[in-house]
Amino acid sequence: MENGRQFEVNLYRREIGEEVLVEVLRGQERLHLKVAVIERDDDPYRFSEMVCPDKNLIPELGILALDIDRRLERRLPALRKQFGVLVAAISAEASFETGMFFPGDVIFAINNREVASLEGLRNSLSAIGPGAPIVVQVQRRNKLRYIAQQKQFSGQ
Repeated sequence: MENGRQFEVNLYRREIGEEVLVEVLRGQERLHLKVAVIERDDDPYRFSEMVCPDKNLIPELGILALDIDRRLERRLPALRKQFGVLVAAISAEASFETGMFFPGDVIFAINNREVASLEGLRNSLSAIGPGAPIVVQVQRRNKLRYIAQQKQFSGQ
């Protein structure tokens, strides 16, 4: 392999539980190791396969999001609140400055209004006029934080 990305792509094609033979060069010594492919429990991108743009896109925030149900809750670190919406992926069409949201973030509130579902998130965002501030409360890596941005005007 020429680089880490190529290594990652080759492993991505493998099934969970499959064993791969890896050759490692340590100094002048070549080692041949069998390694099991496992799913990282904390991989924030693990939810991206569960979304579809038609159903899960939140264009105002540039994210693809999921309702948190019991199945998802078990796969998340301890949540600070018993409700929320999971950021599963960033939309390729995100029209705002990138880096505001990350896969794995859990949205709890918009402008101090609790958000318990995708429908609630959409309703909260639709009540905010173009150009108005949006303050989003999220849990990221077990810490609460606020993300502020301005709601985009129609067509932007």
